[in-house]
Amino acid sequence: MNKARRSWIESVINDLCEIQGEIEEIHCEEQDALDNIPDSFSETERYYTASEAVDNLDSAICSIEELIDYLTEAKGE
Repeated sequence: MNKARRSWIESVINDLCEIQGEIEEIHCEEQDALDNIPDSFSETERYYTASEAVDNLDSAICSIEELIDYLTEAKGE
């Protein structure tokens, strides 16, 4: 792979790292909201929706990490 394409991939990786950071912030806020739902609401639709959102955000973070790993391998480092 030439230097220009490696540089381009590095730029994409940097963008993905920024996006991952933003999703992590959202994840933390949603997790805090979930943790602060009173016990009396633990069996409600609101709780399950928030819990599913936290799980999906966690999956998104893991997927971005995997994508970054693939791109890093593709550029040969």
